[in-house]
Amino acid sequence: MHNRKIFLLIVILLLGKATALAQWKSSVDPRVELTSIVFRYAGCHEYVNNQFKAYVEDADKHFKPFEFHPAVNYVREIYRENLVGYGAVADAAYHLKITKKGIGIDPDKISRSDLDSRWTKDSFEKFVKLLNDFYRDTNFQKFYDSHKEIYAAVEGRMDEFLNTIDTTWVENIFGVKFNRPDVYLGMLNGYHNYSSTDNAAGQFLVIGCVPEHDGLPDFTNYPISSTVIHELLHGFTTSLIDKNWDRMEVYANTIYEHGNIKKVMARNAYQGAKVMMYEWMNNLMTYFYFFDNYTPEERRVYAHLVTNYHTRGFIWMKRSINFMNNFYVNRELYPHLKDFMPQLTEFLRYTAENMNLVQFEYDNRTPYVVNVFPVQGSTIPCDMNLTQIRISFSEPMNVHSRGLHPIEDYAGNKDERYTLPTIDTNLDFANRSYWEDNCTFVIKIEPNSLEPNSQYGISLSRNFFQSKEFYPIKESYNIIFKTSEK
Repeated sequence: MHNRKIFLLIVILLLGKATALAQWKSSVDPRVELTSIVFRYAGCHEYVNNQFKAYVEDADKHFKPFEFHPAVNYVREIYRENLVGYGAVADAAYHLKITKKGIGIDPDKISRSDLDSRWTKDSFEKFVKLLNDFYRDTNFQKFYDSHKEIYAAVEGRMDEFLNTIDTTWVENIFGVKFNRPDVYLGMLNGYHNYSSTDNAAGQFLVIGCVPEHDGLPDFTNYPISSTVIHELLHGFTTSLIDKNWDRMEVYANTIYEHGNIKKVMARNAYQGAKVMMYEWMNNLMTYFYFFDNYTPEERRVYAHLVTNYHTRGFIWMKRSINFMNNFYVNRELYPHLKDFMPQLTEFLRYTAENMNLVQFEYDNRTPYVVNVFPVQGSTIPCDMNLTQIRISFSEPMNVHSRGLHPIEDYAGNKDERYTLPTIDTNLDFANRSYWEDNCTFVIKIEPNSLEPNSQYGISLSRNFFQSKEFYPIKESYNIIFKTSEK
């Protein structure tokens, strides 16, 4: 009897260890690929992404002949009339089941979590019926099975990142058990990502795939890593807004209607004050995940998050971050974030009452270019051996951030009127452009590379040139100069 107890104890310990060591796995799920493909060939722009070129070519060859299939035509109808797109597609995929009989509705999932409100019972049932026909008529399974090798490679990249996520941080901040969500990879989703909003009910994430230089995505690098964390945290932050919305709503509406915030939010598909608050809360906690879990050196990379939030209309984000420090220094009073929500609601009240000041603060905190050499708009001698462009800023800058690109026209394409100066590639990458001090940025030009009678231009990206306090320059700054004739 004694030996039996010891044996049982060993089994229990081994099972516990196996569970603890179980790897968090992602998948390129056939339901996600199938629904993404149907919406792609219906012309729904958020699903028309061509970054994975070889895969896209295969998909086009296989599915383009079916672009007027009844399922695709029906998607065009509900996309146009009911705005069924974006996350509603991912949500539909989650509630499907593929069996030997084909595509059907998963009764277990449909009973546990509600469909996206853009679907009606009738429209979803009709969609599933037509989708099943599309699945069979196109021989989708053959296409899916023929790409399992590339799927496995992409999954391996995501799994590498998933198993570095600090789930204990999530539990410590939110005071709830962390349930690993299902993580699906959308091969045709590009930069678009979606998630359900309730971790307790069985959360899922759909993460788009954008290949790096080696042909595969790298989910460990910024900004993709921050996107994964952002989508993951929606399962914890959204419910906090829902539970406090009655008290927050009036303040949220005031902020939403201030200045051009509503317009900027709409450009980012954040429709309405409540959606804005969902994103604000989630952005705030995404920032603190990286602040709490990364080294000071690594945090500098994620300082871009604050700039990104500002440019997306959350002009009170720096104030929000400063206020959240009160949560951290008073954890004995506020064990978890839900306990701090009354204070965050009061913060929103104060912010709403002072939006003119917030706007003034934001408008006047943006750094600006003071001087450029060669002088902006000047003509320099064609035989001048220019080896560097120097830019001086109005205040100390975040010297761990920089981003250069060609000048763009109004359509967002390269403006062909300007030639991009040749960067000196004889230097190692870090020395091709660098911060000489916290106010002076230098771009090294290849010696004797400028041609006579030419117009040169290069742009400083507002997403990457930001002050020490993470306020970006007001807009991307175009540096333009000419060379004389011989």
